[in-house]
Amino acid sequence: MNQLIENKIFVFVAFAALLVAFGYVYSIMDEPRMADGALEFSEASIIEIIIIMFAPISGITMWTLAFIHSFKHGRKTWGVIILFAWPTAFLYAVMVNFIWTTNSGTHHY
Repeated sequence: MNQLIENKIFVFVAFAALLVAFGYVYSIMDEPRMADGALEFSEASIIEIIIIMFAPISGITMWTLAFIHSFKHGRKTWGVIILFAWPTAFLYAVMVNFIWTTNSGTHHY
């Protein structure tokens, strides 16, 4: 499962899920059901629930995988940073896939 962080498609989908969820919630901020500043499950359609729940699930998955991957590959400083600042997990995943990868597609750590 730890190889997921080395999969560019997984990293893209996880990041896109966060952007879509935040963008969607921002786009409905002016609606009456958002008057209290929150969208409850009783106020949302099934599609909205799926969109909004996919974001934290992908974020937590990315955070966990990045944390484990960093320690397995000897990047303990990155692991500590990821532990306390979850958005850095996405930065770490991008670095694993695009910066620390050679042209042949193999990862060098």
